[in-house]
Amino acid sequence: MDVTPLVPQGSQIIESYGKGGFRISGIRFYRRDDCLSGSLY
Repeated sequence: MDVTPLVPQGSQIIESYGKGGFRISGIRFYRRDDCLSGSLY
């Protein structure tokens, strides 16, 4: 049984966080101010 959630195409996914930053859809952000909360899932 596959339990992977369905994600709308074109969505930005938070892949990881820590060490002072985030990785969102393959892009590294070093400050939380760089991330727009309304555009992430």
